Amino acid sequence: MEIVGDLGEAQLAEAIRGTQSELSAAEEKSRQATQARQSIEQRLASLDVALPAARTRQQQAIDQVAAVTRRKVYAEETWQRLAFAQSEVPDKHAITPWTTTIGRLRERLREADDLMKRLRDGRSAKALVDNHLAALERLRVAVSGAPNSERLQLRKEAQDRVSAKVRLTQATRETKDIAQAASSDILDELADFNTSYMQPLDTLMKAINMAIMGDPRVGLESYVKNRRVEQRPTKEGQALPPEIASIDARLIHSEGQMAALSVSMLCAASLTYPWSRWRGLVLDDPLQHNDTIHAAAFADFVCNLVASRGYQVLLSTHDRAQAEFLRRKMTSRNLPCAVLNLLGTGQDGVEWTYRTGESATPFVVSA
Repeated sequence: MEIVGDLGEAQLAEAIRGTQSELSAAEEKSRQATQARQSIEQRLASLDVALPAARTRQQQAIDQVAAVTRRKVYAEETWQRLAFAQSEVPDKHAITPWTTTIGRLRERLREADDLMKRLRDGRSAKALVDNHLAALERLRVAVSGAPNSERLQLRKEAQDRVSAKVRLTQATRETKDIAQAASSDILDELADFNTSYMQPLDTLMKAINMAIMGDPRVGLESYVKNRRVEQRPTKEGQALPPEIASIDARLIHSEGQMAALSVSMLCAASLTYPWSRWRGLVLDDPLQHNDTIHAAAFADFVCNLVASRGYQVLLSTHDRAQAEFLRRKMTSRNLPCAVLNLLGTGQDGVEWTYRTGESATPFVVSA
């Protein structure tokens, strides 16, 4: 270290200490200045934030003043329109009497409201009493009570009537349950009876159909549905392919087969349960849509009916050859037979011929 001047060590140390003190004081002042600067910056920032809020409050105050001014102007205009206004601005001395009058009117209005409420309550009470009296009078008429009967007496008689009605209702319900149970039993027995009743008819019908058609695959079944006897065509045997075994039989039977089924059903019903003392059948073109083999089988069946059961068969057909075929079948078995042939309309009316089984030539007649 280089020593400048003639300072001694003590003086130099004192000078160093003085310099250090000044440096510390300068640093302290710098620190305080920095803190002051930061405080000022913070205050400036807070002022920047508070300035918009202050402006907003200022605008709100201006708006409030404007609203108050408008209300003041409106109040002055309203005051000027009043009949009792004596000045251009509201006068406290002029308002006070009217305020007192309004208070008295409000009190009278409250009294009127109380009176109206009491009147409504009284009217409701009177309506309840009138309804009660009307109900009591209806009750008196219902129980045939005396005009001087008391309410409790009428009530007791009404309760007795209600109890009797309840017992009657209960008895009716029990009777209805018994009737329903009996009806169910009767319906079950009826279904069993119908099934047993239809069994011989169904068996004979299948036999007749087999005699006419000669095909076990085609049939007609009788069954009971909803207390009614109905028929449905069936297909039996193993001749049908599996892929069509579930198809409705009406979709695979021909018209000739369906006609034969109808004849089988009619003849079986007439033979099993005759509905007339006259043993006869009236058939309208039963051989329509059938071939010669089925027609021959049908003719044999009709001949058997006539021969064994004494039936009289009236048969109509538009095919003259079929009529002649049936006549020859009857004649070959020595059964009475006649053919009536309608020729058409002539000069004297409908022309027709009549030929018995024994006659060779027909009789020509007009009617």
